[in-house]
Amino acid sequence: MDLSTKMLDKSPTTQFRCGYCGSTVQSYNQSFGICQFCEMYNDNATKQDKELSGVLGQVNSLVSRSDFDAAAKLFESLVANHNSAEYNYAFGVFNQMYSDHEYGMRDYTTPNGYMEANSARINAGNAHFSTAKALFFKSILLSDAAYQQSKDANVLYAKFLSQIRLRKVLDSKATLSELESASATSAVTEYARMLYLCATSDKKSEQQVAKVALLGVPNAFYYAADLCAERSKLGDAKRFATALLGKVDMYAAKKLLIGIERAQAII
Repeated sequence: MDLSTKMLDKSPTTQFRCGYCGSTVQSYNQSFGICQFCEMYNDNATKQDKELSGVLGQVNSLVSRSDFDAAAKLFESLVANHNSAEYNYAFGVFNQMYSDHEYGMRDYTTPNGYMEANSARINAGNAHFSTAKALFFKSILLSDAAYQQSKDANVLYAKFLSQIRLRKVLDSKATLSELESASATSAVTEYARMLYLCATSDKKSEQQVAKVALLGVPNAFYYAADLCAERSKLGDAKRFATALLGKVDMYAAKKLLIGIERAQAII
């Protein structure tokens, strides 16, 4: 893929807390950022609710200590009090990570009793994955009514992201068209278009990834790596993922790089 990683020679120029999942948003654009974890759009000029920001900060602090159970309970209480399409979607992404964590905790090296412990981990992983899917469906349902009332493009964007996570390609195409005709910022529409083209393996995906990178969104390099990995260009995939992780903390990129290195070890 003909995409320069020169932007990643320097550290991101802007950092702030995501208003939906609490992760640190890192961007090369002074005005906005696309969260590296939940991929929601954040306007740097918008003042965040101090109470919500505080709770989300606690969630991330708990995750950093691998206390996923406490983090999930805190996030769940937040969603119960702020039952929106955006927060249900973000909590769904959190549950996907929690599912990965449970699967990753399986241990087959213990001489005795590993089957019972691993079975519990697998069941927990399946449960959190199912919860994530349910939250994405709920986000979609909530977004329809909320968008009719508010005409807030970020609500529509949360619906689109939920559809992408659920791999509802045809539905996401329709929502993308709505986003393009709504009052969404160009950054949102360009990023959403990249997600759709990558999800459908469209031949224009590489061009769109490069376009999003020029907007100052480092996440584009994750999708460059993912596209290369899908096409068995593992060297290029590792180059993009490694360059990105050298400057930006992105859970999905870390997970992808592990998969790339495992594939290279087999080859």
